[in-house]
Amino acid sequence: MISDSSGLLKLAGMRALHMVGVSLLALAPAHAQDGSGAAGTGAAEEAAAPSGGDIVVTASRVNREGYNAPTPTTIVGADALAARGETNIGALLNELPAFKASTSATTNGVRSIMPGSVYADLRGLGQTRTLVLVDGNRFVPQITTGLGTYQVDLNQVPSLMVERTEIVTGGASAQWGSDAVAGVVNIMLRKRFEGLEAEIQHGFSELGDNKELRLGLVGGFRIGDRAHLTVGIDYVDNKGVKDVFTRDWGRKGYGILINPCPLAAAVSASCPTGGNGQAQQLIVPDVRFSTATPGGMINNVSGPAAALRGITFGPGGTIGRFGYGDYAGSQYMQGGGSNALININDGVYIKPAGRRQIAYGRFDYDVADAVSFHAELSHAWSRGQSQTLPPRNEQANPIVVRLDNPFIPDALRTVIDTYNAANPASPITSFNVGRYSTDIGRGRSEVTNKTTRAVAGFDGELDGGWNWSANYIHGRNDYRQQVENNRILANFNYAADVTTDANGVPVCRGVLNGVAAAAGCVPLNIFGVGAPSADAIDYVTGTLYSRTLYVQNAANFNVTGEPFSTWAGPVSLAFGVEWRHEKQRTSVDPIAEAAGYETTNARSLRGSFSVKEAYVETVVPVARDMAFAQSLDLNGAVRVADYSTAAGTQVTWKAGATWNPVDDILVRVARSRDIRAPNIFEMVTPPVSTIRNLAFANGVDGGPAGNLPTQQLIGGNPDLKPEKADTFTAGVALTPRAVPGLSLSVDYYNITVKDAIVALNSDIVTNSCAVNNDPYFCSFISRAPAGSAATYILDTPYQNLAKQQRTGLDFSATYRLPLENIASSLDGALTLRVAANHVIHYREDAVGTGYIERAGETSASGSPRWFTNSSLSLDVGPAFAMLQMRTISAGKYNKLFVEGVNINENDVEGRTYFDLSGSYKLTSRFQLFAAVDNLFDRDPPMAPANFAFPTSPIYFDMIGRSFRLGLRVKM
Repeated sequence: MISDSSGLLKLAGMRALHMVGVSLLALAPAHAQDGSGAAGTGAAEEAAAPSGGDIVVTASRVNREGYNAPTPTTIVGADALAARGETNIGALLNELPAFKASTSATTNGVRSIMPGSVYADLRGLGQTRTLVLVDGNRFVPQITTGLGTYQVDLNQVPSLMVERTEIVTGGASAQWGSDAVAGVVNIMLRKRFEGLEAEIQHGFSELGDNKELRLGLVGGFRIGDRAHLTVGIDYVDNKGVKDVFTRDWGRKGYGILINPCPLAAAVSASCPTGGNGQAQQLIVPDVRFSTATPGGMINNVSGPAAALRGITFGPGGTIGRFGYGDYAGSQYMQGGGSNALININDGVYIKPAGRRQIAYGRFDYDVADAVSFHAELSHAWSRGQSQTLPPRNEQANPIVVRLDNPFIPDALRTVIDTYNAANPASPITSFNVGRYSTDIGRGRSEVTNKTTRAVAGFDGELDGGWNWSANYIHGRNDYRQQVENNRILANFNYAADVTTDANGVPVCRGVLNGVAAAAGCVPLNIFGVGAPSADAIDYVTGTLYSRTLYVQNAANFNVTGEPFSTWAGPVSLAFGVEWRHEKQRTSVDPIAEAAGYETTNARSLRGSFSVKEAYVETVVPVARDMAFAQSLDLNGAVRVADYSTAAGTQVTWKAGATWNPVDDILVRVARSRDIRAPNIFEMVTPPVSTIRNLAFANGVDGGPAGNLPTQQLIGGNPDLKPEKADTFTAGVALTPRAVPGLSLSVDYYNITVKDAIVALNSDIVTNSCAVNNDPYFCSFISRAPAGSAATYILDTPYQNLAKQQRTGLDFSATYRLPLENIASSLDGALTLRVAANHVIHYREDAVGTGYIERAGETSASGSPRWFTNSSLSLDVGPAFAMLQMRTISAGKYNKLFVEGVNINENDVEGRTYFDLSGSYKLTSRFQLFAAVDNLFDRDPPMAPANFAFPTSPIYFDMIGRSFRLGLRVKM
């Protein structure tokens, strides 16, 4: 589903645009031709179209009529947003085969730190390796506190102001700078729009949730003969979708669990009959917790207290017996009779609720006949809300209860006393409790994201056909988060360890022992649902606060022209200089600073960097109207960037060629070197310290060692260098004259990223040092000072050590049939479009493992082999209708697994989704529109991952059949 930018169509025509290697996702071809459009954008498209017949696309900074860019480019027009009724450009981009929806409205349902945010991720290389521009200028990124990911939240871009979005699927750092590794998304906004457009839209799912209201207004008018003002406002309120148990497929409770007695396991205390013949991991329905209940349960598996295993605590401290299900292990089991909870999907929103408001204004003024001034100001505000999990203690992190705890129910004391009387040599002195504390409650996360952006600049023309532009950009992102009812780990541990004072009154043991940090502790009763007092809950929970302020200032000056001609035509040249300064300040509350909360801890930091850049690009025609070539052009670009950090001076380049052997055929090829410079978080974030037991097989510093406590430090590295990527693309586009209206293209791509920035895995470091005696990895390990809690220190800052590779084929086909070819009385067109991506290689090397092939894997770390997006649209008079088909191929749960050994079911079904949309112009001013997503209400396949969801929200629809309808008014 591609939408044409109708202004471009008017100037060059469909045939010419395909021959320059531009894919147009057109939704309303006939409307676009006459300027009325499915969205009725008319005047804006006229005004925004390049003048003089030039085709300006992001794949090249050269501005020249008829130039064939060597890198594939897709243009998604405003009509695409309008026809689908989407309120965010990111939702539309994530439907295109080249994008991976790794961060979308639904994938962020499981992340309390960025609910509702939507980012662009080309080729699945990560959103930090896709550069997002607005009108060719940088847009200030959102910084997700605690994650260190820098990306433009597409919710902060005014979607009603979007004229078109240009997508370059190939490296473009030579033209645009750092981050353009997988490609560029350049969002072009309306300029010099005249008139007034308003839109109201309502959406909802078949089950009545996912309710969304959208109100928008865009207006523009001239001021005298030289000035023009455009303003717009956009408001969207989405109520979200609650957890998977609101869906039939979710209530089946699918999850993945560890089989405690797999295959032919030996007879042991935990496997009294040996192995059960089943695989090591099992994807099964009705997965429940096996070592924790809402009121608590004893989960000791060894020692005297193992005799109490399975005792549960009900209301008022009554005791019962846990009903173990099948495959009961240290966390989960299948079935079981006494635990109503299924898995941690409970309460995790499929789609967080969110609201956003955007105001935008642009002023244009013609200073002289050949010089114009522009200034724009926008302010975006969004808020997302989600939930975190309740406090959870399982077999791996139990609550240890000593026998002097006064809250122990009398019935349990009787059981313990009876056991101890019978076993005086090995009595029970304490026991472990697993508890899923729903009565303490879930954390409530709220993220507020504000972006203010101002741009001012000049555009001008010089003698001889030269053009120039100068811009200054200021952007400020203010990202704030609070997580209410967040468990404070130290307080919980103090409060759960209860004894009595001299008067027999319950008291926290830490208070009785004079521990300063335990001052104010309120004893916590954990025996039974509802047992914790309100005062105790207040003591063990708190509200996390964090704020990240990111400021970006940038300036650029660009010149394009044709300095001279060769025998084959004029040589085109583009050159310019750029400057950018970015700074970040993150502040968090003291408890988060000390990593004291159960979730979403972050560290305060402050950092900045600047970069000065210069670039040049040229197009040199080699042949015109010759026997072997209708045209042959060579393209080259180089950029030099000087960073204020250890990145130093970096050179990126691109070389390509386009060849038209005949008018019907375009062959294009390009090769580039691209970079992603380290961000502020990766360079300066303070180290986070954790104590872990790590095994050093041969010891460190010459001494043998076993499984010893090790302090691991993970933090920033100011010596990081930029990631480097080598990209090769080659393709052919056909527009056969024998079949008018038909265009076809296929493009090959190969992207290899080396020196990718990664936080080192502790096991890789210790094994590489101890087993391989690698001095590089051994340098990260040292002995801890005497008296430390740890024996060794493992200092693993971010390093340039990982690699990634993406290889595949992109296919595109369009056939447009004017209805007048069928009958002269018919007005309109029938258009068929197909876009597909075939993934050949999807390789990751996280350091020390070598490349792992993930192509054909339906997981967050991999990719299915095939994605397609096809549409059939009919445009007749005032009516427009489109049927869209999206497919995701079947794949493997994990390419490294052997079915029947590692997992019971390693195949994941593919899915085909149909979407229906349409519009009808009631009058020249009023248009009704409607859309249905997932027309046949296809449920997702079951492919659980770490109990985030029982399926993959990256690839599959979890909401079900959904509807949108609205009204557009054009004055």
